[in-house]
Amino acid sequence: MTAQPQAPWTVILLSTAKRQLRDSAARTGTLEVRREFLASVRAILSQLAVDPLSRGDPMRHFQAAGLVQLQWLHDHILTVYGVDEANRIVYVKKFQPVLGHPLAAT
Repeated sequence: MTAQPQAPWTVILLSTAKRQLRDSAARTGTLEVRREFLASVRAILSQLAVDPLSRGDPMRHFQAAGLVQLQWLHDHILTVYGVDEANRIVYVKKFQPVLGHPLAAT
């Protein structure tokens, strides 16, 4: 008997993450930078939907709430997110371009 693949995780963007995405996309100087940024964000979200716990580094455990907070640096974008393992939900709190990314705050 073969094992059934795990259902994907539900990824929810919190309002702060949505605002950061809008603000960063609005700061793009060229269409190419905007496309690259959005492609990186899509790749991050796709990975979080498949296996969020193996992607980031744990920062905090909220045992009473059943959540673990992680951070993940990918394509010069720092993503901070929480994982609810029991309900298979990922809450994205922050998208911040950093470390030489064209959209990093100066």
